[in-house]
Amino acid sequence: MLSLDSKLFKGEKYELFMEIHYIGNNGNISSESIIGRNNIVKKLHEVGEDYLMSHISSKILTSDMDGVLIIDDNARDMCRIIGGDEALEYFTKVANSNIDAVARGETSYCWNAPCVFVGSILNGLPSEINSIVGKHMRFVPGTRENIEQLQKLGYNITNVTAGHQEGAQQVSQRLGLEKTIATQFGQNNGIYNGEILRFIGGEHKRNTVKKILFNKDTKIWTGSHIGDSHSDIETMLAHPGSIAWNPTHTLATHSARINVFGTNKQGLTPLFDSHGVFDHQIKESDLPQKIVICEDRTDITSNPHSKISQAQNQWGLDMRKIYGDEIDAQLSYAQMMQNIKSEIKSVTGLGEKEFKEHMDANKEEIFLPIEEFQQNALKAYKRL
Repeated sequence: MLSLDSKLFKGEKYELFMEIHYIGNNGNISSESIIGRNNIVKKLHEVGEDYLMSHISSKILTSDMDGVLIIDDNARDMCRIIGGDEALEYFTKVANSNIDAVARGETSYCWNAPCVFVGSILNGLPSEINSIVGKHMRFVPGTRENIEQLQKLGYNITNVTAGHQEGAQQVSQRLGLEKTIATQFGQNNGIYNGEILRFIGGEHKRNTVKKILFNKDTKIWTGSHIGDSHSDIETMLAHPGSIAWNPTHTLATHSARINVFGTNKQGLTPLFDSHGVFDHQIKESDLPQKIVICEDRTDITSNPHSKISQAQNQWGLDMRKIYGDEIDAQLSYAQMMQNIKSEIKSVTGLGEKEFKEHMDANKEEIFLPIEEFQQNALKAYKRL
């Protein structure tokens, strides 16, 4: 296996390289290394032509948000801001139990339970909180440039996310995306009421994306969906030209047609830029370090513990190692959170003291035993 730093040393010279792996029937894997910037860019064009061009002529794309557009996690950060460590710990337990269900193949309601938990925390609080959080979320390096390049190429991009509508709209606005479809909590006069009106994850996300990308007349999927995690599994499996950006686990990787591992989103642009309009803007450091193409994705649905799935464990990369210096070059997480809290206090008058009082007053309703909570979350999911 070649090293993550993407350099082959030859005496005093080194050359950039990119690994590319093809996973075929029965988990058979073939691999090659593409050496040198120009050859890598050329290969990215070839991958786009081979696997995307029959779909993306429509110039319509959908993109997940958390992990794909932004580094930070909308739901987790909301838990931390309002409920502190106790809420974050409970959120993690709920999320992990949901991920266990995904590992059993029960992916259709993935991420719904954590969403229900965050909804219970937000119940009685102003929706402005979510908008403020969205204004401060940090972008994945290269996201602004990648979106701008795709738009100049004529692509229309919709933000489709399990994140919260108010926060996601702010992210879209900052990126110049015209349309946002996200999980939506009920409100009464700008105050959250604990209801979930729309959940965008699992099959719900797939159905939402299908309305945008599936041509009913020709019965053909158009465009592409770019995802990365549990909430994208159904969507990426359904679309023949789906892409996973730094997929976070095995199932997500095998659900996408093309998996791209890299440090900068501009590395995606050549896949969609068949004429190389923006090739001159792509720096060596922007290019992906690894591409994994799943030629056959059928086995992942029938047998998640198959040879294909087992082989995929080696592709996962540590996000901190991937982004490293580029994350540090942006605002630190601690400073971002401080900025969010300061603006929430300024706009709503709510701070640490008020949030603690809110959590204490609703503790019994919020922190149910995990099994009881999961049962309630499943009932809520079935009502959607």
